[in-house]
Amino acid sequence: MNAWYVQLRGKQVRLAKGKENRSEAMSAFYKLMAINEVPAAAEILVVQVCDLFLERSSKHHKPETFSWAKHFLKGFCAHKGNGRLLAAAVKVFHLTRWVDDHPN
Repeated sequence: MNAWYVQLRGKQVRLAKGKENRSEAMSAFYKLMAINEVPAAAEILVVQVCDLFLERSSKHHKPETFSWAKHFLKGFCAHKGNGRLLAAAVKVFHLTRWVDDHPN
């Protein structure tokens, strides 16, 4: 499928059409979250957790800290199936292997 989706209360909700529209999808996701509850822990994806962290980091951390986190997390999310990994499924080895393979 050539679109961005989120699983919300057992249903898929399309956020944006086209893989190139990630920023549009993230904007739609944040609006959806404002209207609805945050997805249940069993449904939230790693990419969603990372994006929520980066949104907060951009407001509360020094620019160089935010920049490092953004670089690291975007690479990690892309490596893990373009963000299809459920946050609840993350294991320590997912992170340690990524860090070992990408020390910068």
